[in-house]
Amino acid sequence: MRPWISVRPGVSELVNAAYPGWEAGKYICHADLATFRGAYVEVLLERERGELSDLDRQVIESLQSDQLVSQNPSDEIEDSTSFGERMADKVAAFGGSWPFIISFTTILILWPTFPKWPAI
Repeated sequence: MRPWISVRPGVSELVNAAYPGWEAGKYICHADLATFRGAYVEVLLERERGELSDLDRQVIESLQSDQLVSQNPSDEIEDSTSFGERMADKVAAFGGSWPFIISFTTILILWPTFPKWPAI
C-alpha cells in the first residue's frame, strides 16, 4: 500500500477523477497504482505526440504489469566477443584500477632507493 502523499500529483489527479475523495490519509494498492501510472504515462504521451505507437503501448503495458521492456546490451556483446577482445577488456580494467595505480606508484617511489646491482 502506498500513502496519498507519495503519489505524483498527475497520477493523484487521475485517481481522484476515478475515485472522488482521494486525499491525504488515503492509501492505494500497488496494482491500482501501476494501472494509474500507466494511464498517466499514456496521457502524457498522447498530449506530446498526438497518438501512441506500438512501442509506446508496449512500454505502458509493461509499466502496468511491472515487467521490463529493455534488454541488457552487454549480455549480447559478451556473446559475440572473441577471446582476445575479452582479455583486452580485462587488462584495460585492471590498468585503470586503484590497486594497479597504487602498486605502480609504490614501485616508482621505491625503485630509486634500491642499491644498484653489481655489474657482472
